[in-house]
Amino acid sequence: MDDRMGESPRQWSPCPIGVVKQLGCRLRSCRQRRQFLKASLGGGVAATAVVSGVAISPVLLGDPGHGHLTCLEVARCVPAYALHTLPSDLRKRVIEHVEHCEKCRPKFKSMGLTLS
Repeated sequence: MDDRMGESPRQWSPCPIGVVKQLGCRLRSCRQRRQFLKASLGGGVAATAVVSGVAISPVLLGDPGHGHLTCLEVARCVPAYALHTLPSDLRKRVIEHVEHCEKCRPKFKSMGLTLS
């Protein structure tokens, strides 16, 4: 007993001639269109990301300067710095960055962290 979607095989009617072929062609056309759109969008997005990334990255990530660390990298080091588990060379770089950075110094002090 084959029971698909509530209908038994006896209730099915044969497809008109050419309908299956038409559906196959439509499916192939949809697949081809989808592949084309993926390829063209992927390339466009990648090119946009590269161009935008070059223009935006210094703003978002900060320019590595003091201690050769960005503000984002220093922010990621804060928990380990506070627990004194940061490796000494990285700790020195964080301290150097915070001593010279106008954005990080107030945030560092507001958390009660000392530069030592």
